[in-house]
Amino acid sequence: PAAPPAPAETALDFASAMGELKGMVALPAAQLAPKPPPRPEPRPEPKPEPPPVEQPAPPPVLKVPEPPPPEPQPSLPVQINLAAGMAIDVDGTLDLKGHGRNDAEERLKERILDGHALGWRTLHVVLGPAEDLRAMFLELVGRSGRIARYAQAPIPMGGSQAWIVYFRGPGAPPEAN
Repeated sequence: PAAPPAPAETALDFASAMGELKGMVALPAAQLAPKPPPRPEPRPEPKPEPPPVEQPAPPPVLKVPEPPPPEPQPSLPVQINLAAGMAIDVDGTLDLKGHGRNDAEERLKERILDGHALGWRTLHVVLGPAEDLRAMFLELVGRSGRIARYAQAPIPMGGSQAWIVYFRGPGAPPEAN
């Protein structure tokens, strides 16, 4: 394979080849057009920054009023156990031995209201051996919003025939008794 001719030779070959053509006359070197200056390297033009795209306004936020917090439900009274031989300091006492169920219930309701209003912490309730009074007491204590805890009284204070009632604090909401 032949090596490609040098660029200068190519230019002379071209000129000599053109000179052999009919009607073509070679111009003297002085009349040749001057070589154009070398072109400067094209510089990449900085791209114009696109105009900022306006973000659509966010949809208006509807303020939904928060529902009021639910009314706190007073927890049911909790039955606790006390040591058998201890004595407890109480703020009030109610002896219901020998009373009928309805009379005893009314007296107990009133004493619970009074004790709560007076800021008592405890109430000692003596029921005696009557099973209907015991059932009435447990029913009333279960639905009273003023009582936080209750316990069977220690033996020196009546044992299985008496109860100790612990009132809720003064800020507790009263409920139907």
